Amino acid sequence: MAEQTHRRQLARRLRDHEADAVEERELSKVDQHPAELGTETFERERDLTALQIVEAELADIDEALRHIDQGSYGTCDECGQPIGDKRLEAKPWARLCIVHQAQMERAAVR
Repeated sequence: MAEQTHRRQLARRLRDHEADAVEERELSKVDQHPAELGTETFERERDLTALQIVEAELADIDEALRHIDQGSYGTCDECGQPIGDKRLEAKPWARLCIVHQAQMERAAVR
């Protein structure tokens, strides 16, 4: 629950920062140096990526809390086997055992 609260606050700050950045932008970019535009674009994309990561973690935390309510917390979504205690201690919202997590990550790299 503490992680959920922390991530909700972080997501709120990232959304607020993005809203503030939009309000602060000039109406015309013609007088700005291209490097300034590149820096601004990079920073905006970085913040949006961070927000997507935090929101995905929040969804996983919500799912873990549902699993707790259903009595199925700590089982792998793929194989139904128990997720290791050390993995759950490190990442309480883990949805996959270490074997299936590694498989998913390898597939994502391809």
